Amino acid sequence: MVAGRVYVPASRGPVAHPSAKSISEPWSATVAGVALLFVTFTQGNVSSASQFIILYLPVLYLALGIIGASPRSDRQPPVRQGLLIILALVLLASMSPRALQYVLILLGFSIGVLAFPVSGLLNHLPTYAYYAALLNAGLYLGEIILLGQFGIAFDPTIFNYIGVERDGVIVHWGLNRYGGHHTEPGSFAINFAALTVLSLMGHRKPTLFHWVAVLLLAGTLSITAALMAVVVVLSILLANQLSLKTMLLFCLGMLATMLLIVQVLPLLGLLSVDFLTERLVDRGGEDISIYLKAQLIEDFKTRDFWTTVFGNRYADCFHCSYAKSLGFGFYFLFQGGFFGGLVVLVMAVCVIGRLGLKGLALFLVFMLMRLEFYFPQAMMFYLVVAGLPARSAESQPLEVRS
Repeated sequence: MVAGRVYVPASRGPVAHPSAKSISEPWSATVAGVALLFVTFTQGNVSSASQFIILYLPVLYLALGIIGASPRSDRQPPVRQGLLIILALVLLASMSPRALQYVLILLGFSIGVLAFPVSGLLNHLPTYAYYAALLNAGLYLGEIILLGQFGIAFDPTIFNYIGVERDGVIVHWGLNRYGGHHTEPGSFAINFAALTVLSLMGHRKPTLFHWVAVLLLAGTLSITAALMAVVVVLSILLANQLSLKTMLLFCLGMLATMLLIVQVLPLLGLLSVDFLTERLVDRGGEDISIYLKAQLIEDFKTRDFWTTVFGNRYADCFHCSYAKSLGFGFYFLFQGGFFGGLVVLVMAVCVIGRLGLKGLALFLVFMLMRLEFYFPQAMMFYLVVAGLPARSAESQPLEVRS
């Protein structure tokens, strides 16, 4: 008999587990993809572009090389042209004398995407994101349990490739707040939420881990994390499709979240209710984070015609550097003006047009992240916008010998 080649269509129904891999997925590509997303969605203290160029780009190139070199049977239409268009718009909205050094990071990212195949990365991105989210959750819980409950010296920040300028656990008004290997609890929340939502793209179905992720986000007691938790719940419901069962799970999840904050955390010695009361009620406008956000909004509302069109990229004020604290979307509008709004609009149309309501959830979670245009998470989002497929590869070729 003669060896033949048979194409087996990929299932259009639900996938049993988000870690399911295609037939040709070698372990080396999975490890490289998970490592890339773990490093990409790690928040550290950045002082110059050289940190990303020296520390991040080699990881990017190595991972793309391993994933691209693995034998793959799936095919994805080219995304490079779309990515370059998005990057051109981003530069148009962000260029200023102070931003020139960071353009080198975008240039390095573009070289990586142009030099290596990216179809494998995009087709298996939900799987990589799932495992990277598990690693984030493990480090976060490890710090809470080992250090917080048993006093065992455990420092997850050693896994932060950029570095973290925090001395141990962050303490606010008598409450210990943990951030895993990130700079602080809010940074853990936004990166963990992004990975969790990414893991639900395509045909990926939610698992118990995704509901645990909602509880972990709520447990950070961050206002941004609370919004992220809502988006993650929305993603879970969309992945499950709306039904009586999913609505019941939603209600149980919200009840469990409230019990976590009001009952469970205080039993662990975390005075969560007192913390929220102190920050949101007693201190009110005296909280520096809330004060800076109010200043940014007031600045945005009262800007003149020139700043409305070209943004705030040339201004020099204390609160201007905190524009990302209100999210990636506001950052573009504040810094880039009309051109920044154009970038946000184009990304929204592309990702929602291809991925539907799941794309809307993904867009929302990234717009809430505290990012600037050159952050690794932002560049990965540009790539996702340019070419993340709505479903897994349509066919898997198998060599059949008889």
